[in-house]
Amino acid sequence: MAKHAETELRILCAALYAPASSTARASQHWIEAIVPYLSSKVPLKECSYHGAGGVHLGRGSFSGLQSQLLSDVIQHSVVVVELNCHHQKDEGLSLSAQASALIDMETAYAFVGFPYSPEDSHGDILRYLYSASRSLTQWRYGITYTHSSWRAPCLHAIGMGGELVS
Repeated sequence: MAKHAETELRILCAALYAPASSTARASQHWIEAIVPYLSSKVPLKECSYHGAGGVHLGRGSFSGLQSQLLSDVIQHSVVVVELNCHHQKDEGLSLSAQASALIDMETAYAFVGFPYSPEDSHGDILRYLYSASRSLTQWRYGITYTHSSWRAPCLHAIGMGGELVS
C-alpha cells in the first residue's frame, strides 16, 4: 500500500451546489470557459449531455459532438453536460477519466477536477468554476478538496444542497 502512496497522483477538485431547479439550463458561457481550462490540464476526449428529464442528447467523442453540443446549449435544451479527459485513448470508460467537468442544472451541481500540480490552488479552481457558472443559478456554497487518482475525479463531490437557515 505504501508503494501506491508514493506514485499516486492527487486530483484537485471544486464543486458548487445550489437548490434544484426545473428551469435552469447549461450555458454557452460555461462550455466556452470550462473546455479550454480543462483541456489545458488533460486532453478533452469525451462528452455526454442530456436534456430535461434525463433525455439523452449525445455521447461520444468531444470533437465529434462539440458543434452539436453548442447548438443544443444555445437552444436552451441542455441541462447536464459531462466532459471527460484522458491522456490515453480510453474511450467509453468515463470512470478512467483523469480529469472531468460536469454541470447538472436539474440538481444544481457543478464540478471540475484534474491532476493536482503545485501551480494550482484550491481557491483558484473554485473561483474559476464559480466564474464560469455564476450566471446559471444562485449558487449556495462551494467546496474544494483533493483525493486519490485511483478514483474517478467526480465520484466524491456529489452531495445534497440544503436550504439557507436565517
